Amino acid sequence: METKECIDVRFAHYLISSLKRMKKSNGHPFITNGVTLPFLAYAYKQLNNDTSSVSIDDLLEILKALDKATPNTFVFEVCSEIEERVVALYSETNVGYYDAKKYYLRTAQSYLLCDPDAIKQAQPLEDISILYEKILDDKTYSRVYKDYHYNWDELSGVEKGAIQTIVELYKK
Repeated sequence: METKECIDVRFAHYLISSLKRMKKSNGHPFITNGVTLPFLAYAYKQLNNDTSSVSIDDLLEILKALDKATPNTFVFEVCSEIEERVVALYSETNVGYYDAKKYYLRTAQSYLLCDPDAIKQAQPLEDISILYEKILDDKTYSRVYKDYHYNWDELSGVEKGAIQTIVELYKK
C-alpha cells in the first residue's frame, strides 16, 4: 500500500460514515460504532486496487495517518458490541462520555483520541499493529457473531460488496 494513499484519511472518514448509514438486509445498521483496523486496511487495499494481503506495515501506516489527522476526527476505542478495538468517528455528542471514561490523546503530538480500554497512553503504534499479526496471517478481517460470541472471520460477500460500493462512490 502506498504511503501517500494512507495519509489521505478522508477515505477512512468516508468509509466509516458510509457504513454507519448503510443498512443490512435485516434493517439493522451495517456498523454502529466503527471499523476494525484489519477491515479498514482491507478497504484501503481495495481503494488502491492492491490485491496483496493486509500486512502489519499496512496497519502501521494507517495508524500513523490517523494519529496525525486533524483534531476531533478519529477515536480509537473498544466497541462493546463486537468486543474489539475499532476506529470510530469523533462525535461532539459523545464528549461527556469521552470525558467520563477519561479518553486521552495518544501522545502530546497526536490527535487520535484513545479509549483507555483500547490502548495505553503513549503506547507505540507498532505495538498496536502487532496485536493483529495472527488475524492478518489468517486473513480474517471481520468480526462475526457466531456460536453466541464474536470471532474473527473472513469478510463476507456482503461486506466485500459494501466496501466495493463505497470505494466506487469515493472515487467519483
